[in-house]
Amino acid sequence: MLNYARFQAEMSKPIVPQTWDDGSNETVLKTPYYKFRKFPSLAGFVQERCITLFPPHAGRHPNIVNGLIRVCQEEGYDTFVFELLPATHKTRDVSLADLVYFGKECFNFPSQKKILMGVCQGLWHSILVAEKPVAQFGFAGPVDFHAGDGYIKKSCQQTPMVIPKFIVGLNGGVQPAWVQWWNFTLGNPWAVFIDEPMKLFQYIRKGEEEKINNWHRNRSWYYSPQSLAGSWFVEAIERFFKNNELKEIVDFKSFDWPLFLYAGENDEITPPVQTFAMADLVSSKLVKKHLFQNCGHTATFCKKEPLEKVRKDLKLISGLKGEGYAG
Repeated sequence: MLNYARFQAEMSKPIVPQTWDDGSNETVLKTPYYKFRKFPSLAGFVQERCITLFPPHAGRHPNIVNGLIRVCQEEGYDTFVFELLPATHKTRDVSLADLVYFGKECFNFPSQKKILMGVCQGLWHSILVAEKPVAQFGFAGPVDFHAGDGYIKKSCQQTPMVIPKFIVGLNGGVQPAWVQWWNFTLGNPWAVFIDEPMKLFQYIRKGEEEKINNWHRNRSWYYSPQSLAGSWFVEAIERFFKNNELKEIVDFKSFDWPLFLYAGENDEITPPVQTFAMADLVSSKLVKKHLFQNCGHTATFCKKEPLEKVRKDLKLISGLKGEGYAG
């Protein structure tokens, strides 16, 4: 009975609003459309290079990459992060070209040479803005959108374009947060409505307070959806997810810098083959593909094993010499 009472109390706790305005970083660029944030080195020294990170902006706050940012900071890197702000009716007309322009504006802002990172949707965004980084990291993001058999691929292929265009038009040019929430939730409703509450109950039963706290952080993130500008959202669906145009509009053969790709074996959103396809397109001398067992989508850039691999790869980059390896 005590466990059940605690469970009811924990389930009733309010959702915590998601923000990076917590004093952990500095906003170095700000527009009505985005903020570009600097998370400083935590290592007691600052690397000569910096890291520019494009996190996912698929309808939730990008702080899902906090663990990845922390690893970069601990390795001595000033880490600059692009934050696309939730769309409003004043910012609804941001196109895909605008999104690329914003990304290039941010990528070129730091004066140091840069290591480029892209997570999920942020991978294809980072590919579109890449301008000779020292190295590039890609996490659980699609490059070949038609490869494999993931949930997003199926959903996009089966849904006529008239539907997302209608929803965006009905909402004044904005892809509503609640629609994005349901898009992902319907991919695995059992996990959201059954598995997650059961996990919480088991943590309570075992007295695992740290896991209970983590559960609440994840819940607050998941239940805090954000709206997207309908213009770039619809264009990305049509050009990338339906027509697979990324490989046609990007000169991947010019990508000659070290490339590190991370994928989760159990990723139901972005199958590993969609991410690893990038390895066959570039002319890099060094390409590393990491496949993590027992990792789903977010686990690929949140769990301890992938993050420790990031740490090792960052150390590897710092030791590389020669043309095509280090800037």
